[in-house]
Amino acid sequence: MREELKNYFSEMLAKLGLSHIEGTFEEQWLSSNGLKLYTVVFPSGENKPTIVFIPGTSVYALCYAELLHNLNQAGINVLSFDPRGQGQSQAKPGDYTIMEHTKDALSLVKYARERFKGPVFVMGSSQGGIEAFYLALSYDQIDGVICHNLADLADPESIRLTRFGLKELPKGKFPKSYAYLARLLMLFTYYSSKLFPRIPVWIPFYLDLKNEPMRVFHNAWNFIKQDPLTLKFITLRAFGSLSHTPLPKPIAELKTPILVLHSSLDHIFPEDYILKIYHQITCEKEIKIYPDLPHLITIEYVPQILPDIINWIKKRHPDK
Repeated sequence: MREELKNYFSEMLAKLGLSHIEGTFEEQWLSSNGLKLYTVVFPSGENKPTIVFIPGTSVYALCYAELLHNLNQAGINVLSFDPRGQGQSQAKPGDYTIMEHTKDALSLVKYARERFKGPVFVMGSSQGGIEAFYLALSYDQIDGVICHNLADLADPESIRLTRFGLKELPKGKFPKSYAYLARLLMLFTYYSSKLFPRIPVWIPFYLDLKNEPMRVFHNAWNFIKQDPLTLKFITLRAFGSLSHTPLPKPIAELKTPILVLHSSLDHIFPEDYILKIYHQITCEKEIKIYPDLPHLITIEYVPQILPDIINWIKKRHPDK
């Protein structure tokens, strides 16, 4: 890591009261599908469970330093990475697809299996939660998946995750007229992304980040604006991928045990939308809904969610 970035992270961790995390992780560059990905590893030891963590929109691995460190303190190997086009990893900033991120996460899963030998779980938050869900549907050789939020991006109702969608449904049903408009928007973004893939899309255009509170920075957009590594724009190719990428297979065919995390005051992912998908899952599953908490629980409310994650992992891999 460049010296100026090290200084920035030191200052940020100090502001958050997390200076003790410095020096507790390894930094590596792992190869994935022709690119180098900046990766942080919090090792615990061979034959212990491992979590591969996928960050969300705009951000990067060390934004989740508190969560990653605390999971490691519970005896879990933890790996996270800056997804391609985000943070310090290679690729044009903001230029990616959901399935490219998924394949990169799979590269870390294979690295984790080879290095640590034990079971490997995949966890993701927000967009990363969606990508973890897609990974579990496309590759059933992981031992479990933890999704803070999930979605079916090819379903017109996924428009509800953006500024353009209805957060509350009239009469509890997605209106047919709105579904029709959503399909038109999906078609428009699909063809536009093919014709003009590199056009920049301002992230606040489709996500209301000013309404996501953060300590120290007041809200998520203030943090993103001042941070040297966060994305302010993504390409139209990436936006198109977020608008129409189909699930690798039907939800009912998921075989991987899954833990879903959701917060009741999430302004991006409506609770009824999360439950609609959760009820379609037929394999071993569990959901934890945290009352009166906003969207950024994996960054801002680690102590509240940490015991549930650790207990779920430990149930599947008891200490020997």
